[in-house]
Amino acid sequence: MSISKENKKEIINFYYEKINEFEGDIKNGKFEGKGILYDEKGNKKYEGEIKNNKFEGKGIKYNENGNKLYEGDYKKGKPEGKGISYYENGNKRYEGYHKNGKPEGKGIEYYENGNKYYEGDYKNGFCEGKGISYYKNGNKYYEGDYKNGFWDGKGIKYYENGNKRYEGDYKKGNQKEKG
Repeated sequence: MSISKENKKEIINFYYEKINEFEGDIKNGKFEGKGILYDEKGNKKYEGEIKNNKFEGKGIKYNENGNKLYEGDYKKGKPEGKGISYYENGNKRYEGYHKNGKPEGKGIEYYENGNKYYEGDYKNGFCEGKGISYYKNGNKYYEGDYKNGFWDGKGIKYYENGNKRYEGDYKKGNQKEKG
């Protein structure tokens, strides 16, 4: 379904994307229900549920090359609930839960090469609680407590070859004593 000129102003401002075409329902001049949004070149930008001109429910957002950027749950236009974000190359970037567009709860972050970067708990977008950080080669880098994105509490730091480097207490990312 093509969009009339009266609706183009709303469409161009939709979720900070330039949208030329929408397949789906429009109610009271707003996108509503399941639909597909396309850019000015005809590339799919988003496919899924929309409410009040915002991504709401299950959906997939795409980059200009047609690769997935995010697939999962949305609320008021932001990731909310379970979802997966992707690098431009198609590899996973983050898999887990979101709140207000930020990682929250259990999740896994990945390096662009596909190996894990961090696995554990998040709060307000930061590592918080128990977690494990990894070297790019897949070996553990740090395992222990996190607070506001820093190593904080009991933890074990490893050399890149996997041997233990330090075990003890950390505060804001720094060792509190010799291990």
